[in-house]
Amino acid sequence: MRVKLPFAPLLLVFVLAGCDGLTDKANEESLQAILQNGPDAEGLAKNQEQLNTALNRDDAAGRLASELSSQRTRNSADLSSLMEASLERNAAIGRAAQGINRAQADRLNAIFGYLPQVSITFQQDNLSQKVISSDNQVFQLGNASYGVSTQRVEIAQPIVDLSRIWSIRIARSARTLAEIEYTKAVKDTMAEVFDTYMIAYQAQQRVGLLSERLELLDRQTQAARAQTEAGQADDIGVQTSLSDQSSLAAEIAFERSRLATALGTLSRLSGTRVRSIGTGSLPSPNGAARRLSEDRAVALGMEENPSIMAAAFRTVMSDLENRKQRFADFAPVLSAYASLEKEDRGNSRFGGGSVTEDQTIGIRLTIPVFNAAGTGMASLTSGVNTRLSVVEYFALRDEIAARIISTRSQIEALEEAQQNAAQAAQEARVALQRSQSRVNSGEAAGFATLSHALRAVSAEERAVFYQTEYLRAWGQLQYLTGASLRRAIR
Repeated sequence: MRVKLPFAPLLLVFVLAGCDGLTDKANEESLQAILQNGPDAEGLAKNQEQLNTALNRDDAAGRLASELSSQRTRNSADLSSLMEASLERNAAIGRAAQGINRAQADRLNAIFGYLPQVSITFQQDNLSQKVISSDNQVFQLGNASYGVSTQRVEIAQPIVDLSRIWSIRIARSARTLAEIEYTKAVKDTMAEVFDTYMIAYQAQQRVGLLSERLELLDRQTQAARAQTEAGQADDIGVQTSLSDQSSLAAEIAFERSRLATALGTLSRLSGTRVRSIGTGSLPSPNGAARRLSEDRAVALGMEENPSIMAAAFRTVMSDLENRKQRFADFAPVLSAYASLEKEDRGNSRFGGGSVTEDQTIGIRLTIPVFNAAGTGMASLTSGVNTRLSVVEYFALRDEIAARIISTRSQIEALEEAQQNAAQAAQEARVALQRSQSRVNSGEAAGFATLSHALRAVSAEERAVFYQTEYLRAWGQLQYLTGASLRRAIR
């Protein structure tokens, strides 16, 4: 017989009213107060205190915090040192490394899921019992109030559970996927460091060469002004030189902006404060496009590119997950169980206490028929996910192949541009040397040398630009084909 509590609806009203009162709904006044005064100061202080406690604790997290808390400053950093620093302190690489640890923990948990499940329960109840009515004359004496102490040990062991078996296989594949994701994080970061370093190097070199051009233009302006004052020329040349100076000043400012942005990105990637980069030698992958055919480059990308490898493993894992969900939806589960329960009753409806010990051993066969877990058919969703992973895998393969082909063509064009720009710079330097020789021998005026010097500096600036653009495309091809940029620049 169920006893109805007349105060239950009233209690429910109070509980709901209390919950509504505890919910601080955002309104215009509270939002404005947050914008004006900031978040709750007391909450921030407590959070900071808890953060300090967590980071200073003598455990794995505390030791990791100690390693990452200090940040080095690098002046004149070279490419190799920045890559090594990124390998140690880059956040994406660190997350991927911890992902391997998490995958290993998940694999152990999947194995534990097939081991015996053991639990011990201690329970203490206070029972107040009153017999309201009964046809049994003995039960009519049943008025008692007493305590019940229960101790229970339970063991359950899956014997045949295909869903859990496939969970172990999925966890094993997940660890391999985590290792691939770590490799991908390293190669992604190295490629970004390389490309950003090339941008910084390009901007830094252009700032120097454009500043040199600006100085030469200033000398040219002064010479043109002297000719104008001497009546040997009008002021058009002066105005032209001044206009060129202003344009160059704008380019220099823009390159300094690019350099600052690139140094900030390098600082983020390497976990160090990068103030400037070195002017050491750059990689010399001359003839990279000619040595690697288009078909070979695409084949390498399909085999070695970490993004494709990860997509392939995700497809496999999605298929394994689909099989697991089918087993969970339809496969019978056979398990064994045993329990030992000791119960100590202080009293009973019959006036006396008792101590009992029950042992139970059994085998359970569960056959899911339809909607056994009350969540529908999970295999329907997992099947769609498998097909989606297949679509994404082939889409990524097509994308990588297209990028490899276009990047290789880009390298061929930039290689030609680099060679022509280097030849132009060399010829401009020869012309400058000959012009300077003529000035030294008195055959020509010094004003003519300024024009050759400007051409030489301009040609050198374009040669640096095309050189770095060629190296950026080469680095991108290395990344797309799965090669190691760290090894390539050594």
